[in-house]
Amino acid sequence: MSILKDYKHAMKSFIPLLFICLFFSACQPEATKKQNALGGEVPLETQNAAINPSVQIVDKQLDAYNAHDIEAFVATYADSVEIYNPKGQLLMKGHEQLRNGYSDFFANTPKLHCKILSRISINNTVIDKEEVIINDSTTIYGVAVYEVANGKITSVSFID
Repeated sequence: MSILKDYKHAMKSFIPLLFICLFFSACQPEATKKQNALGGEVPLETQNAAINPSVQIVDKQLDAYNAHDIEAFVATYADSVEIYNPKGQLLMKGHEQLRNGYSDFFANTPKLHCKILSRISINNTVIDKEEVIINDSTTIYGVAVYEVANGKITSVSFID
């Protein structure tokens, strides 16, 4: 009988608390709605991820990439950055190889543009599902996993 009495007492305390929580959550102003690259609504947790410094440096890198600004692009990476292909093989290491690899790509691909289709950020890792428009007839899709330390991208692994 004591368990039933404790349960009834707990429910008497819980119901007013539940009502207060529901009332205040219903009264919260609606978050500012933002649109993603596809025109869909960006969830609030994704909007709040922009506060993450790792997300901020990856966004800065994306802006430089889309502007074809090689110096701004390279500046977002650590001096010893490592870039890996989908097989886990090292493609580039360091600023010099990064600059050499992307300079020609930017120069020879005037319509190059990357859109982020979705993103997950966890601590110092940012995972982007990307749509990369190479030219009018070539679009590729992939996933890039960025590792960030001390405000710089330290590694990128591409996944098909």
